[in-house]
Amino acid sequence: HKLIRKNYDLYYRDDNTPPAQPAYSVSYDVEQRLELRETVAREVAKCLL
Repeated sequence: HKLIRKNYDLYYRDDNTPPAQPAYSVSYDVEQRLELRETVAREVAKCLL
């Protein structure tokens, strides 16, 4: 078993079906990603305090 495999079958199976929940898919719109990142950072900071 090699540490880095050529394909990622070991890690996940992609059967071309949509994600089970919309939350599992992350949008690639720049504005939304920045907003999402800020939100996540804020929530993480809350947990750490």
